[in-house]
Amino acid sequence: MNFKKKIFTTIDSTHKWAMRSMNESNIENLFIIAHHQTDGIGRKGDKWIDYPNKNLLGTFLFTPRLESSLFAQLLALSTIKLIKKLPLNPSFKWPNDILINGKKIAGIMCYNKGDRVAVSIGLNINTTEGEIRTIDIPATSIYIESNKIYNLEEIENDLINNFSFDLEQFYLDDKREEHLLECLA
Repeated sequence: MNFKKKIFTTIDSTHKWAMRSMNESNIENLFIIAHHQTDGIGRKGDKWIDYPNKNLLGTFLFTPRLESSLFAQLLALSTIKLIKKLPLNPSFKWPNDILINGKKIAGIMCYNKGDRVAVSIGLNINTTEGEIRTIDIPATSIYIESNKIYNLEEIENDLINNFSFDLEQFYLDDKREEHLLECLA
């Protein structure tokens, strides 16, 4: 599946934008990206704290070819593969968090409406130690773990490629849900 990017300099939330756009038939196979969110949210409605031009904040909006409750976990797998190439050692915390050394580096959430799906991610990439301290849970970033600044556009493109590939593989696999859960164990 090919995703087109829709980029916002500032938006309330990529997830909220996707939810508002779910009924529009001309919007399909998008990866909505924000350089800054003014009202980012987490899975339980918690505020997602971000700093402008530091992190990957995005939502995949698409119509899947099959029903599944595991699209958030599929995006987690795609993200873990990306992080491992950096090379770091992420782990998955059910149902939607990615951790490094027990600290949250990414959160994912999924919303279905009719035949449409919105799968959102916040991935801490270039957030500094000082910025991370403003988050009220143990958190980290790729920069903190690697001491290297990353190009956000390259990370975005890698994630789009990973998720597109993993989604196609997921559609083809007769034991898709079993295999996905094994990969995340």
